[in-house]
Formats: sequence, C-alpha cells, structure tokens
Amino acid sequence: MFPLMKESVECFLQNFQDNEEKVIEIELKKTANAFIATSSASTYFGIDISSLKKLKDFLLTLGGMFTFGQGILHDFNYLIYAYAPVIAPLFGISSIIKKDAKQYFIKTLEDGLTRENNDIHRPDLIGLWIQKQKEEYDESFGENMKKKKTDLNRLNIVSQLCMFLLNSLDGSVTVLNFALYELAMNPDVQKKLIEEIDEINSQEIEPSYNIISGLQYMDMVISETMRKWPAIIVMERRCTKPYTINAKLPDEVPIHLDVGDIIIAPLYAIQMDPEYFPDPEKFDPERFSPSNRNDIKPYTYLPWGAGPRNCNGGKFALAQLKLFIFQLLSNFELVATESTPKNIKLLKKPGKLEPEEPVIVGLKRRKF
Repeated sequence: MFPLMKESVECFLQNFQDNEEKVIEIELKKTANAFIATSSASTYFGIDISSLKKLKDFLLTLGGMFTFGQGILHDFNYLIYAYAPVIAPLFGISSIIKKDAKQYFIKTLEDGLTRENNDIHRPDLIGLWIQKQKEEYDESFGENMKKKKTDLNRLNIVSQLCMFLLNSLDGSVTVLNFALYELAMNPDVQKKLIEEIDEINSQEIEPSYNIISGLQYMDMVISETMRKWPAIIVMERRCTKPYTINAKLPDEVPIHLDVGDIIIAPLYAIQMDPEYFPDPEKFDPERFSPSNRNDIKPYTYLPWGAGPRNCNGGKFALAQLKLFIFQLLSNFELVATESTPKNIKLLKKPGKLEPEEPVIVGLKRRKF
C-alpha cells in the first residue's frame, strides 16, 4: 500500500510544484483535508487519482455524503441514529449516509472486486481484502489446518472502508494541520528535520516504508504534535470489575466504580498537565528523544488510545503523515507569513481541537 501513498503525495504536491509564486500561502485544514481525501481515494477505495474526473466524483460524493447539516429534521435523525440506534427504526431511520453516496461507494467497491477477479491486482485495501479471502490453506500450519475465511458482504466492506476514511479525515487531518503549523512557527525544529530528510535524499535512494518509519527526529516531531494537539481529546472505557478510587485530600470522598460504568479519561488535559510535561505549551520534540522517551510516565501520553480498542489505523496514519512531510520538506520550507497567527485560538466545542479561524502558512521553494 505504501507505493500508492507515495503516488498520492507526489500527485498532490505537484499542484505546488507548478505554482511559480515565491511564497505560496496555504490554508492548513483545507490542504490537509484535500490530501487525506486524495490519498484515501487511492489507498482505501482503489480510485485512479490520475483521472481528474474520478477524483472529482469521489471528493464531491465525500463532501455531501451525510444527511445531517441539511436541516433540523436531518440533524434530529442523526442524533437518534448516533446516540439511540436501538429506537432509530421506530423513526424510519436506517442510515445517516445519503442513498446516492451509499450507492456510489458500493459501485466503487464492485469495480474493485471486478478488477481483482480479473487478476488485475492493486495493493489498496480492496485488493488486500480480496487477496485475503482467496487464501484457503497455509502449508506452514500443515495440510489439515484450514484458515478462517473472512466472510464480509459488500455492505460490511463499504462500511469498514468508510469508517477508515472518516477516521483519517478526523484524526490525520488534525495532526497534519497542527504539525505543519508548528514547523512553520519553530524554524529551529524544521531546520533539524530538513537535515534528517536531506541526509536520506543525499543517498539517492527511494524513501521506502522502513526508511520513512525509521526517521528518528521525524517521529519525535509527530509525537510532540500529537501530545500538544491530540486528535483524540477524551477516551471512554467501560469498567469490567468493581474498583474504588480512594480520596487523597481531606475534602475529597472515595469514588466507587461498578461493572458497566463508563469512564472518561481527559487525554488532552493529561497531556497538557505540567506535572507530566513541563512547560506544556512549548513545542519541544526533545521530549520524545530516545533518552527522554522512557521518562514519560505510563498512561500520560495516549495519542492512539490504549488497550484492545485503541486506534487500529495508527501505523497507516503515521506512514501517511511522515511521507507527506518528508516529500513536502524535500522541496519546500514552511514559513510564517503576515497571515499566520502567532497563537492558535481554539473553538469552544467538545470532541476535537479546531482553530477558531483558518490557519495560513507559506510554502517557500527551497534552493539547492
């Protein structure tokens, strides 16, 4: 799948390469959204992004796929479906995705299945799923050890693909948005990261998955971004056995938890607590250097959640983010312009970190 990621990055960044302005101003959220959507079209749904029409159809469908935001009645339907799905059928609510969007994604899946059944393999998620389904025996386990075949119908597969897509548009966009902002506002950090990137480029080798994953300072930058600007700001978990949180101060009382109680962990508050991360407002990738990472107290840094229900697309997202930044900084330098805010003011809304105003930075072509 990594070659498809690389193709997506190169295709997307060509828009900037063709721009002859000395400093290209970009709106970060809009840019991050566009890239993640383009990459997802190729890696999740197998869409040929070199076809402008196919890519445009995908983006238009994506932009209007949900029923909410279309009026009070539609928003009410969404709330019922999201928070009380058991009673949703009583209101005639079967989906929050528009019918034409659902049909589009099913048709896209069927095109991918036809391609794979004609032995035209493409290493996207559809291709990998089909390849997995075709596996019936594994000789390494012996002749009589049959693998479990994954029985997924078309609607299930489309649902999973859309889930991956929406998680990327929510989580990866947030991280990429703030990572680019911090690099523009911290030239010393960016300079050090560019030096690491240039060291790889000087060897004149293609950046593979292992090379990108092994970039130490890149990993430190992304880790610090996810600490200061986490995509997940709270984490819910269900209590599986009785537990008591004892009082520590005289005016406190013990808190008793029973099986089934829902616990909400405030990840953003924990990761911005100076007790665990001194001077938390400072963007400091050195917190995650090999010598300092082990000093981080367990469960105070949980950008992907924790436990068996943590983010299952973490490795994919990291590869996607690191590859984009690698290719971008191989050709451009991120700079603050007159339009770039010195500090980001966040919207006062639950669920995610989002700037009040569009955040703009500049791309300055590097001189070699």
